[in-house]
Amino acid sequence: MNKQQIFDAFDGQLSKKAIIQADGVWRIKGKDVEIEYLGDGIWDVYICNRQNMANGVGQRRVNNVLKLFKPTPAAVTELTGEAFVQGRLEDIKPVILSHRAFLGIRKKREVVADQVRNFGKK
Repeated sequence: MNKQQIFDAFDGQLSKKAIIQADGVWRIKGKDVEIEYLGDGIWDVYICNRQNMANGVGQRRVNNVLKLFKPTPAAVTELTGEAFVQGRLEDIKPVILSHRAFLGIRKKREVVADQVRNFGKK
């Protein structure tokens, strides 16, 4: 999947700056999560410490993020300091979009009507 396809899959509600290419794969990056399309309709949510992979994330943070995905039929694999959630887009997309700020994923900015009217005026 390319950047535009990922953007469209999430209904254009994520910032394009949140979609990055790492290791030749397009991913959605958050503060402590990376979301990647694996193929066959399966998406992988990887909960990790993106700045220092060796340290991992605190167990409380992992548990709080996993609580969001518990009501979904997504498969959850929990390790010490990290976790994986694999599921279909229709299962994980509502969780990701409704808890975007908690996951640290940038949302798409919206232009306010006043900004449009005042654009170019000084």
